[in-house]
Amino acid sequence: MAEWRDLGGLPARDGRRIRPGRLYRAGALQPDAAQRMALNALGLRLICDLRSATERAAHPCLQGLAGEPRRLHLELSAVLDAGTAPIVQQLRRNPGVVAAEALMQRTYELLPSACAPKLAELFAALCEGEVPALIHCTAGKDRTGFVIAMLLSALEVPQQDILADYLRAAQPELLAVAQVRTARLMQLLFGQPLEQAAVLALSTVRPEYLEASFSAIAREFGGLEVYLQRAARLDSQARRRLQSLLLAANTDH
Repeated sequence: MAEWRDLGGLPARDGRRIRPGRLYRAGALQPDAAQRMALNALGLRLICDLRSATERAAHPCLQGLAGEPRRLHLELSAVLDAGTAPIVQQLRRNPGVVAAEALMQRTYELLPSACAPKLAELFAALCEGEVPALIHCTAGKDRTGFVIAMLLSALEVPQQDILADYLRAAQPELLAVAQVRTARLMQLLFGQPLEQAAVLALSTVRPEYLEASFSAIAREFGGLEVYLQRAARLDSQARRRLQSLLLAANTDH
C-alpha cells in the first residue's frame, strides 16, 4: 500500500463500529515531509512491524516521527521461509503462474502458525491502551492482511467486511505499484523475470488466499475462537477490554 489507512468505521456485529483514529494499516512507509506531518498528527503510540530484521535493516521506515511511538517487532519470517522454501525453488526453476499461486496459497496456510507465538504481545499492547496503533509489513497486504483479519475477528467484524477490507489492497492504483515492486524483487532474487501472470499472482490479494488461512485455523487449531484464545491469549475479559477501547456506537466516535 502506498499510504496508511484508518480502519475506523468498520462495523461490528453488535451495531458498534471501530473508532476512527485508533487502528491503522500500511506497508513500509518512507514518508516525505508532508506525510510525516500527517503521520505525526495521528498521535501514534504503537507501531507493530511484521517484517524480518533483514527487511528492517535494508529498508528503515517510519523514521523521525514525533512522540517516539513504541516499536513492536513481530518477525514471522522463520516459519514462512522454511515452509515455502520448496515452492520458492520450484518458482526459480519455472517462473510461471502455477508456482506463484502455489507460493501464495502456502504462505497463507502458514500464516496462522507463524503468528501464533506472536499475536499475544500485540493484543496485550492494544488491551493496555497503546493506541493509536499502526500495523505494517513491507507491502501491507499479506502479513498485515492476516493480522488485521485476526484483530477484526476479535472485534466481531462480520466476515464479509473483513474480506472487503482485505481486498482493498487490490485497488488498481495500489496493485500497479505492487506489481512494479514485485517484478523488480523477483528479478533480483532469481536473476530472470517472472511471467506477468505470476507477478500479478504475487502482487495482489484474492479471497482464496485469505480463505486458506481461515481453513488452516479450522484444521490446525480447531476454529477461530480457539485460535484467538490460544494464540492471542484473548479470554472473555481481554476481549471485552479490547472491544471497549476500539469500538463505539455509531454516534460516539
